[in-house]
Amino acid sequence: ASSPPAILNVTCDSVLSIRALAEKLGTRMNVEPKFTGSESNTALISNTTTCVGLFGKMPTPLDTMIERVAHWIAIGGETINKPSKFNVRDGKF
Repeated sequence: ASSPPAILNVTCDSVLSIRALAEKLGTRMNVEPKFTGSESNTALISNTTTCVGLFGKMPTPLDTMIERVAHWIAIGGETINKPSKFNVRDGKF
């Protein structure tokens, strides 16, 4: 523990595109994602050095996570019904 507490943005250790993820998930679910607007010229990218140092690299491959999410949705798995805030650009979630 530290004071003030350390702030960690726990994220994947690779750079991901929301569009590419939506397309992969859509392909897996036989649904074509619909996009509005266009990507910005900038992106919010997290430096994962601290998280990887604390927790190690992701043990589950990204494609496995996409498969699991698709399966969960397909079987009507419970959600918390809260926004993902993927469109937040100031890093404050």
